[in-house]
Amino acid sequence: MTKKCKSVANIGKHHWLKTKKGKAIHSKRMRDGFAVYMHSKITNPSKPQVALFNYIKKFYPTTILNYPYKSSTGKSYSLDVAIPELKTNFEYDCPFWHKSKNFGHGCEVKDMFRDEALQEDGWGVVRVSGLEELGALVGG
Repeated sequence: MTKKCKSVANIGKHHWLKTKKGKAIHSKRMRDGFAVYMHSKITNPSKPQVALFNYIKKFYPTTILNYPYKSSTGKSYSLDVAIPELKTNFEYDCPFWHKSKNFGHGCEVKDMFRDEALQEDGWGVVRVSGLEELGALVGG
């Protein structure tokens, strides 16, 4: 019995990401705005994020969910709930991502850099941490 050779198709759709060159190309694409494009395709934001969006939209009809933003430094971000004309961003900090032992590491640092970049561009950032704070805000 002979062994079958692994074809590129069998390795996986994103096998090229495992190479050093592939990682560099992917990283450059994400920095050049592809991250904003990908975030604009998010069709399943969290329920608390949608609740925050719906609440704010009552007062500011131009509110945008998952707003794609490119800072003056050229870095791309997806803002949870944004009111662009007021330069105001609301971020919902889901406990799963921000408190989890597996995923929480580094979230606070990334958030801090994003907040600083937005503030340098004249944006205000409001962070909503957890369901209790969201419930108090939206009256739930």
